[in-house]
Amino acid sequence: LCASWQAFIWTIIDPFIKYTTAMLGKPLPSLSSPLSSGFMSISISSCNCHTLPQTLISHGLFPTAPSQPQMAVSVELLSFYCVLFKCSCNAFNTLAAALSTYYGRQGFHMTNQQGTTVKDPFQYGLSQAMQWYTILQVKVEKQV
Repeated sequence: LCASWQAFIWTIIDPFIKYTTAMLGKPLPSLSSPLSSGFMSISISSCNCHTLPQTLISHGLFPTAPSQPQMAVSVELLSFYCVLFKCSCNAFNTLAAALSTYYGRQGFHMTNQQGTTVKDPFQYGLSQAMQWYTILQVKVEKQV
């Protein structure tokens, strides 16, 4: 899995730089529905010229897996987390628990393929996204 992430990171550096450059100093795009409405399922098309993860990155979403991601996390949220982490060493667990509590109170519960409610649904995916987003930032800084 680590090798897959390492290879994947190199493929998203350019789309990430383009996204962050385009968004620098601009307000975030408004969502078609408010955040409090919960999770959003969308279908995304990709082509041979851009992979699904590259398409996600170019729209400000960081995949939670290097191939066939089932979920993506807002680049802006991950950026906020990086700032939060500098202020608190326990920021990851706090953010994952807060997301779980927030969406649970909104009536949204993540389930597995068997339909069973997943305990701590954000722990693994968010940790993967955060770890590799941080590595992406280091690679981008070295390239720029």
